[in-house]
Amino acid sequence: MLKIAHRGASAYAPENTLTSFMRGIEMGADGIELDVHRCKSGELVVIHDDTVDRTANGKGIVAELTLGELQALTIADSEHIPTLAEVFETLGKEIYYFVEIKHADAALLAAELMQAYQMRGWPAEQLILISFKHAALRHAKEIFPALTIGASFEKLTDASIAQAKTLGASAILPHHQSYTEKYVQHAHIAGLKIIPWTVNDAKDIARLQGLNVDGIISDYPDRLASYG
Repeated sequence: MLKIAHRGASAYAPENTLTSFMRGIEMGADGIELDVHRCKSGELVVIHDDTVDRTANGKGIVAELTLGELQALTIADSEHIPTLAEVFETLGKEIYYFVEIKHADAALLAAELMQAYQMRGWPAEQLILISFKHAALRHAKEIFPALTIGASFEKLTDASIAQAKTLGASAILPHHQSYTEKYVQHAHIAGLKIIPWTVNDAKDIARLQGLNVDGIISDYPDRLASYG
């Protein structure tokens, strides 16, 4: 079972920062989940919200700020907003990356960058583009056939499983509360890996591990450490 740090070890360090990602790996995570937006100057920056207001010492819409303007801001006094490429370069090719696009306009740019890193030796199956923006995922997969994609959903159902297969996804990522043994079996029969989010309670972690999910995304990667 893959142990995936949600926005890094976000229960212990500022979310979506290099420190948070490195902390997650130090705590035993096999990989990280992160969020990306396209900024005004065209780069992919790692931040969850549409604005910087909640996490950084400034205000403004990410899409209306340049990379220079974004990286002049600080998070928790000492962290900065990284680019996706910076995260890849810092953490290397040995871990899994679940790269969530928050808007459709980031899909092709993310896919192109991920392909470039695949050509440099990053395993394709460890660079996974995920989103609720399913049409954007489908389009990215059509343009970059080697791209690994994962479809996010609020619930795990037969309908979501069928939709994920139609998209050409390798994984399905529904919220953890909707899981049943039947649906997990159906997803596996369909050839999909099942990765729930965001699972923080020890009882929920144990229940999902018992259902034979393929990975768990958590703010507390240390709580996943005892699960193989």
